[in-house]
Amino acid sequence: MSSATYETLWLLRQGDDYHPLFEGRAILGRNEDVEVPLADPLASRQHAELDVTAAVVRIRDLGSRNGVQMRGRVLPAHAWVEMAAGEEIVIGTTRLVLLRERPRGRLVTHEKVRALPRPSPAEVERSTGAAAPYETFLAEADRAAARGDLERRQTATELLIETLAGALRQGFPPDHGAVSAAVNHALYLAEESGPEWVGRVFSLYRRGNLRVPIDVLARLEAIVIQRGLPEVGPLDAYLVWARSTIDPKDVRGVALLRQLERVRRLVGE
Repeated sequence: MSSATYETLWLLRQGDDYHPLFEGRAILGRNEDVEVPLADPLASRQHAELDVTAAVVRIRDLGSRNGVQMRGRVLPAHAWVEMAAGEEIVIGTTRLVLLRERPRGRLVTHEKVRALPRPSPAEVERSTGAAAPYETFLAEADRAAARGDLERRQTATELLIETLAGALRQGFPPDHGAVSAAVNHALYLAEESGPEWVGRVFSLYRRGNLRVPIDVLARLEAIVIQRGLPEVGPLDAYLVWARSTIDPKDVRGVALLRQLERVRRLVGE
């Protein structure tokens, strides 16, 4: 594992789910490859944006069709508005509450996180400082796999991918071992529970500006052939990146690009 660490500064609570927020910008919307994906038909693909620092979180509507509600009013488009801890925003039918996570010192190990795979509201709101790094979720996914606990493995892998993507977005050097392990979990879940995990794999590689290994792409292609691909956005985003970065003289890169384009043709329009 990489020695680099990063801290969860804030959390967005959505029902029983928690989205970790890291310093920098985060997009909320219906796209699968945004930092806070919303499964809400009234949400735009890129609906709103958060600006996150240790001291404050600001939000702005990105010109969405249905707007962002906060404090009983619709926020003006493209204008930054500061949020307070405990404050609720409404996007479509989705309610999200901003919670303060105050890490103290280095990130704790999984033995000190008592409520995996999701922290309870009481634990989060007490702000105990127990922040979970991606190593925590990787260990939990591994344990769930060993026990054959598919539901817990799904949740731990989802959080593993979210926190890895957040670290990559903040510019931390990629932990290739953790990325490979997360992808292996996601591929298994794509084969066993649903092809939506294919999009999560492409989103992770795109976030880190990483090439998909040929063997991984072969498994992704087989899954798409067997089960289809319900959301092509992450694949399209990765394909755009690959086309713009691969040198035509790079033989392996060109082979990767051709295989990606073949997968895209399988999906169709």
